[in-house]
Amino acid sequence: MTLLQGHGLKALASPVALHVTHDTRWDRSVYVFFHALVSDMLRISADQKSRNDIPAFGLALDVLRHTYNDMFERATKASEGQDNAANMDVLAAFYDRIQEVVVHHIKTAAKPLLILEITPSAS
Repeated sequence: MTLLQGHGLKALASPVALHVTHDTRWDRSVYVFFHALVSDMLRISADQKSRNDIPAFGLALDVLRHTYNDMFERATKASEGQDNAANMDVLAAFYDRIQEVVVHHIKTAAKPLLILEITPSAS
């Protein structure tokens, strides 16, 4: 969201925390989070589209918005069963890919931020 709003990104260059690899665990809160994230990304992008009339950007945004809305509607429709489970799998895979792309983009776009260790002087 910060990047979409025109702010730069910084990432800690020092390994102060590492991600522990683990099995994927999905629950309903993940769907709520990713739906809010994608919806906000689309909304902010649409606001930028109105300020920067670039036809290719507008087309790409419309394709993404309509595709996402269709996937979300199919996955969250009231009917249960095999079709709905398959649609939920498609939506989960889309959210996984969104996460991969966003993390990759953050890692490549962020400027390194060094935190220097200050040691007491020997005086």
